[in-house]
Amino acid sequence: MDPNFSSGFYRTQIGLNKPVLRHYIDAANNIDYNLKKDDPDIQRTAQERIATLLGDVTKITNCVGRLQGHIDKWVTFISKFPLDEKQRENERELFKKVVTAEDGVQPLINEA
Repeated sequence: MDPNFSSGFYRTQIGLNKPVLRHYIDAANNIDYNLKKDDPDIQRTAQERIATLLGDVTKITNCVGRLQGHIDKWVTFISKFPLDEKQRENERELFKKVVTAEDGVQPLINEA
């Protein structure tokens, strides 16, 4: 295996984007998107809430897409890059820790 090429780039990108997704999810969960019937300006309020909701959904969706792209490329790396069996097993273990573990990025993506 080329010592200059590893899955480090994918792990780094996942590590950078995971807290961003956590922040987006938490921020969206802390917003009250509901409308009150007695709001005298309900139409304007509804438009503002819809715009906020769409913005939040877009941020979350884009972040999930970036994360999923790095996960997919890492899976391809593990399966197709010429690794010896020990290296491949090490990559699989890293993948489990970073992606599929309870505190990995996949459960966070599922939450989104």
